[in-house]
Amino acid sequence: MVLILLALGESFDFLVRMRPFAFLLIASVFLASCGRVHTLTPVAETTEASLQAEWEGVWKMGEGVFHIAFDESSFGRFAWIEWQNDQFVMTEGRFNVLRSDEDDEMGFISLIAEEEGEEEEGYFFGGFKIVSPDSIAFWDTAELDRYESLINEAGLDGEVRGSGHSRSIVFKDGPGLASKVGDFGKYFELEDPFIMTRVVPLDSAD
Repeated sequence: MVLILLALGESFDFLVRMRPFAFLLIASVFLASCGRVHTLTPVAETTEASLQAEWEGVWKMGEGVFHIAFDESSFGRFAWIEWQNDQFVMTEGRFNVLRSDEDDEMGFISLIAEEEGEEEEGYFFGGFKIVSPDSIAFWDTAELDRYESLINEAGLDGEVRGSGHSRSIVFKDGPGLASKVGDFGKYFELEDPFIMTRVVPLDSAD
């Protein structure tokens, strides 16, 4: 199954060029104001059934309306469509989510666009909170210095790449990284969430 995004107008093109975190959740790209955090493996090999039930459905974020579902291997699949050069162009990707050990309503997300060159950087990493059955908040990662300390102090296998605005950190082990960043206030931008809401609330879905 796939997650299909329909986004129209000039604002779509602007967001694609910006490659923001919010649009990664809509179109698989992250905000890179302070760099990016990646993992070479997803935060979980599969998404547990209870989380799948909470994520499946038709959602809206910003100008995007999309559908989330999971394949037979319990891996999330997504794709979005953009109007380009007088035709629709679809890009696909995949994702998984992992519930936090500290709070059942919070957790971690890893997702990747199936584009040329994306595999080398691995999965984009972020945090989430299930605000209600019809609303999910997403958080970008905090300053890269906090993640770099996990390499030096916590012994995680990772590598700093690039410099300036192109600087990023790639960790080898997705579940290992998730196990070290349970302090959401330290490792994620909680003050600036991106909100995804259901188009049709669960209590009126029938």
